[in-house]
Amino acid sequence: MWRFLALILLASTACGGDDDAVGGVDASPPVTLDHCDYQAVPPTTGAGGEVAASGLEAGVAEMVIDVPVGTTLGAYTARAGFLGSAGTVDRRQPAISGGFNASIGVELAPRIKVLALAAGGETVVIVKLDLGLVYEGMLFDIEERLDLHGKVLLAASHSHSAWGQQTGSHVFKVGLGEFRDLVYQRYLDQIETAARAAQSALRPARIGVFHSADFDPDDQVTRDRRGDNPGRPDHRRRRRRPVVRSDFDV
Repeated sequence: MWRFLALILLASTACGGDDDAVGGVDASPPVTLDHCDYQAVPPTTGAGGEVAASGLEAGVAEMVIDVPVGTTLGAYTARAGFLGSAGTVDRRQPAISGGFNASIGVELAPRIKVLALAAGGETVVIVKLDLGLVYEGMLFDIEERLDLHGKVLLAASHSHSAWGQQTGSHVFKVGLGEFRDLVYQRYLDQIETAARAAQSALRPARIGVFHSADFDPDDQVTRDRRGDNPGRPDHRRRRRRPVVRSDFDV
């Protein structure tokens, strides 16, 4: 717990100006970028070229996420030793899971799903992962591997029962466990494999968009399960349902 708090403190002091005191009272320092380091973002793939009119192509691929059994179950901080039940639900302590409850088996295998869309010499890849959340660094690494900078969309199912330890963010480690490069590289390898398979499967397709403004009038699906939520936005907005569908030409 103290190590995590120390990391947060270091992160909060990484950027900004030097503290100053006036009359014994700390003054608010000006916000600056003098102490920040940045890594240049690669230019968007295909930027500066001409867009050519052509028919839409689509390709899909799907894989089971294969990481070591014992990897932390993420997006559920109650599994952490310093806040929850780690070490009490299952007393086995695989080294890979660190201070979190480990995954001892698989009930429903998490998956990677990829949709590739191409037209006019441009390709966009949409990746859906069964994870609690996505890590921005993973997006950049996938773009680098596929040479599709700015053309990859990375999404997660927000599962609270999927594996963690794939984020390099100090903030999210409190819910996903300590970063493990072994786990991270497994994710990257499999995402790349699935993405390339989807691109190889490209064929003529059609895409349609549909929107229902009130698909659940009786609140059977989108009801507010949290009881009284004063001050929260009207949950009925969730009744709106957009649908995107791709049909492959035979």
